[in-house]
Amino acid sequence: MLPGPPAPTVSRSGTQLTSSALTGNQWYRDNVLLPSATARTLTATTNGTYTVTATVVAGATSCTSPMSAPLTVLSAARALPGSSLSVAPNPTPDGRLSVTLTGYAQPVTLTVMDALGRRVNETTIAAPNPQGTTRELNLHSLGAGLYLLQVRTAASLETRRIVRE
Repeated sequence: MLPGPPAPTVSRSGTQLTSSALTGNQWYRDNVLLPSATARTLTATTNGTYTVTATVVAGATSCTSPMSAPLTVLSAARALPGSSLSVAPNPTPDGRLSVTLTGYAQPVTLTVMDALGRRVNETTIAAPNPQGTTRELNLHSLGAGLYLLQVRTAASLETRRIVRE
Protein backbone atom coordinates (compact mmCIF):
# COMPACT_ATOMS: atom_id res chain seq x y z
CA MET A 1 0.00 0.00 0.00
CA LEU A 2 1.32 3.44 -0.95
CA PRO A 3 1.63 5.78 2.07
CA GLY A 4 -0.34 8.99 1.71
CA PRO A 5 1.65 12.21 1.46
CA PRO A 6 1.15 14.86 4.15
CA ALA A 7 -0.95 17.93 3.38
CA PRO A 8 1.28 20.48 1.63
CA THR A 9 1.80 23.95 3.06
CA VAL A 10 1.40 27.11 1.00
CA SER A 11 3.70 30.10 1.25
CA ARG A 12 3.07 33.44 -0.38
CA SER A 13 5.27 36.12 -1.88
CA GLY A 14 3.12 38.92 -3.25
CA THR A 15 0.64 37.18 -5.55
CA GLN A 16 2.81 34.09 -6.08
CA LEU A 17 1.75 31.01 -4.07
CA THR A 18 4.19 28.13 -3.61
CA SER A 19 3.39 24.59 -2.50
CA SER A 20 5.78 22.70 -0.23
CA ALA A 21 5.23 19.64 -2.46
CA LEU A 22 7.84 19.54 -5.20
CA THR A 23 5.63 17.54 -7.61
CA GLY A 24 2.07 16.27 -8.02
CA ASN A 25 0.35 19.54 -7.15
CA GLN A 26 -3.26 20.42 -7.93
CA TRP A 27 -4.50 23.92 -7.02
CA TYR A 28 -8.04 24.94 -6.05
CA ARG A 29 -9.71 28.34 -5.64
CA ASP A 30 -12.78 28.49 -3.39
CA ASN A 31 -12.80 24.65 -3.40
CA VAL A 32 -13.08 24.58 -7.22
CA LEU A 33 -10.39 22.68 -9.11
CA LEU A 34 -8.21 24.87 -11.35
CA PRO A 35 -7.68 22.40 -14.25
CA SER A 36 -4.36 23.66 -15.60
CA ALA A 37 -2.90 24.66 -12.22
CA THR A 38 -0.58 21.74 -11.49
CA ALA A 39 2.81 23.45 -11.10
CA ARG A 40 4.52 24.00 -7.74
CA THR A 41 3.79 27.74 -7.99
CA LEU A 42 0.62 29.61 -8.85
CA THR A 43 0.08 33.32 -9.46
CA ALA A 44 -3.14 34.38 -7.72
CA THR A 45 -4.83 36.86 -10.04
CA THR A 46 -8.33 36.59 -8.55
CA ASN A 47 -9.67 37.09 -5.03
CA GLY A 48 -10.37 33.80 -3.29
CA THR A 49 -9.29 31.10 -0.92
CA TYR A 50 -6.53 28.95 -2.40
CA THR A 51 -5.64 25.39 -1.42
CA VAL A 52 -3.48 22.66 -2.95
CA THR A 53 -3.19 18.88 -2.80
CA ALA A 54 -0.24 16.69 -3.77
CA THR A 55 -0.47 13.29 -5.45
CA VAL A 56 2.21 10.60 -5.25
CA VAL A 57 2.25 8.02 -8.06
CA ALA A 58 4.00 4.63 -7.87
CA GLY A 59 3.36 2.41 -10.88
CA ALA A 60 -0.39 2.13 -11.35
CA THR A 61 -1.14 3.30 -7.80
CA SER A 62 -1.62 6.88 -6.69
CA CYS A 63 -2.42 8.54 -3.39
CA THR A 64 -3.51 12.15 -2.84
CA SER A 65 -2.71 14.21 0.24
CA PRO A 66 -5.26 16.00 2.38
CA MET A 67 -6.01 19.59 1.32
CA SER A 68 -3.57 22.26 2.48
CA ALA A 69 -4.60 24.93 4.94
CA PRO A 70 -6.58 27.61 3.08
CA LEU A 71 -4.85 30.83 2.09
CA THR A 72 -7.13 33.80 1.41
CA VAL A 73 -5.92 36.17 -1.29
CA LEU A 74 -7.49 39.57 -1.73
CA SER A 75 -5.97 40.75 -4.99
CA ALA A 76 -7.73 44.09 -4.58
CA ALA A 77 -5.76 44.49 -1.35
CA ARG A 78 -2.53 45.00 -3.31
CA ALA A 79 -0.28 42.64 -1.39
CA LEU A 80 3.23 43.95 -1.09
CA PRO A 81 5.67 42.39 -3.56
CA GLY A 82 7.97 40.13 -1.62
CA SER A 83 5.74 39.80 1.45
CA SER A 84 5.55 36.39 3.10
CA LEU A 85 4.07 34.76 6.19
CA SER A 86 5.39 31.70 8.00
CA VAL A 87 3.84 29.89 11.00
CA ALA A 88 5.83 27.19 12.81
CA PRO A 89 5.61 24.64 14.25
CA ASN A 90 2.23 23.71 12.86
CA PRO A 91 0.74 21.54 14.27
CA THR A 92 1.93 22.79 17.64
CA PRO A 93 2.16 20.25 20.47
CA ASP A 94 2.47 22.81 23.29
CA GLY A 95 0.62 25.82 21.83
CA ARG A 96 3.76 27.87 21.17
CA LEU A 97 4.09 29.27 17.65
CA SER A 98 6.42 31.61 15.83
CA VAL A 99 4.79 33.88 13.25
CA THR A 100 7.37 35.39 10.88
CA LEU A 101 6.39 38.29 8.63
CA THR A 102 8.63 39.54 5.82
CA GLY A 103 7.88 42.51 3.60
CA TYR A 104 5.31 44.05 5.94
CA ALA A 105 5.91 47.76 6.62
CA GLN A 106 2.53 48.84 8.03
CA PRO A 107 0.87 47.81 11.33
CA VAL A 108 -0.24 44.17 11.43
CA THR A 109 -2.91 42.59 13.65
CA LEU A 110 -2.61 38.87 14.42
CA THR A 111 -5.97 37.40 15.45
CA VAL A 112 -6.50 33.76 16.46
CA MET A 113 -10.07 32.47 16.25
CA ASP A 114 -11.56 29.17 17.34
CA ALA A 115 -13.60 26.91 15.05
CA LEU A 116 -16.74 28.95 15.86
CA GLY A 117 -15.13 32.22 14.79
CA ARG A 118 -14.64 33.55 18.33
CA ARG A 119 -11.53 35.64 18.96
CA VAL A 120 -9.31 33.80 21.45
CA ASN A 121 -6.05 35.74 21.05
CA GLU A 122 -5.05 39.01 19.42
CA THR A 123 -1.87 41.03 19.19
CA THR A 124 -0.74 44.00 17.12
CA ILE A 125 2.69 44.63 15.66
CA ALA A 126 2.71 48.43 15.37
CA ALA A 127 5.93 48.78 13.37
CA PRO A 128 7.04 45.53 11.71
CA ASN A 129 10.49 45.43 10.14
CA PRO A 130 10.10 44.81 6.37
CA GLN A 131 13.30 42.71 6.51
CA GLY A 132 11.55 40.31 8.89
CA THR A 133 9.62 40.36 12.16
CA THR A 134 8.96 37.29 14.31
CA ARG A 135 6.26 37.29 16.98
CA GLU A 136 5.78 34.42 19.40
CA LEU A 137 2.19 33.35 20.06
CA ASN A 138 1.48 31.33 23.18
CA LEU A 139 -1.74 29.35 22.83
CA HIS A 140 -0.91 26.86 25.61
CA SER A 141 -4.13 27.69 27.47
CA LEU A 142 -6.27 26.66 24.49
CA GLY A 143 -7.51 23.13 24.13
CA ALA A 144 -6.54 20.79 21.31
CA GLY A 145 -8.27 21.64 18.05
CA LEU A 146 -8.33 23.69 14.89
CA TYR A 147 -7.82 27.46 15.01
CA LEU A 148 -7.53 30.19 12.37
CA LEU A 149 -4.84 32.86 12.37
CA GLN A 150 -5.77 36.06 10.54
CA VAL A 151 -2.94 38.40 9.62
CA ARG A 152 -4.51 41.74 8.77
CA THR A 153 -3.14 45.08 7.59
CA ALA A 154 -5.08 48.08 6.32
CA ALA A 155 -4.72 46.67 2.81
CA SER A 156 -4.53 42.87 3.13
CA LEU A 157 -5.78 39.78 4.92
CA GLU A 158 -4.17 36.35 5.04
CA THR A 159 -5.56 33.36 6.90
CA ARG A 160 -3.72 30.26 8.10
CA ARG A 161 -5.03 27.18 9.81
CA ILE A 162 -3.34 26.28 13.11
CA VAL A 163 -3.63 22.86 14.70
CA ARG A 164 -3.16 22.71 18.49
CA GLU A 165 -2.39 19.11 19.45
